[in-house]
Amino acid sequence: MPKEESARWPTALFVVVDVGHSIELFSEFTRSGGEYLAFPDPATARIYLKDLLRPEIRERLRAVWTEPLTLDPSRRSAKVTREIAKRLAQLALSLEGKHPPEDVSSFLMRCLFTMFSEDVDLLPMASFTQLLGDLKKKPETFVPMLENLWSTMNTGGFSPIVREKLLRFNGGLFAKASRRCR
Repeated sequence: MPKEESARWPTALFVVVDVGHSIELFSEFTRSGGEYLAFPDPATARIYLKDLLRPEIRERLRAVWTEPLTLDPSRRSAKVTREIAKRLAQLALSLEGKHPPEDVSSFLMRCLFTMFSEDVDLLPMASFTQLLGDLKKKPETFVPMLENLWSTMNTGGFSPIVREKLLRFNGGLFAKASRRCR
């Protein structure tokens, strides 16, 4: 971290060493003087000496001393978000040449919300991501599969696409999925 930044802010990481036994990491990346929490999580914050054989542990400790802010989850999330936004923009441009812009934006909004639903356990974990991967092998099934999934998300009920009962997603985002998916 640049010298001027480190002088203005309290440290984001706190390291506790039990010499000859373990190293524990705690973080407070908001650097607001709040509570330090086990880093990266309570289950893996304690690093035993034998764990130093693992490259990812050595890399984490290297970053603690050389680039501590790269470990900040909010910065990593922002980077991933920028990369996804770039890919979505490219996808939108490629689709807008073949479909009306409002159809493209509706389609992308449903895709994003479906991914979000997967992340917050409203859909079975990785079910949509796996579906998209599977559909690469049979692109002709892409439209009917998404229409079926989104129709079920709109009404609630059993989805043969994800093989589970889904809650009803109200708000109208999926109400016209079949008409706009084409």
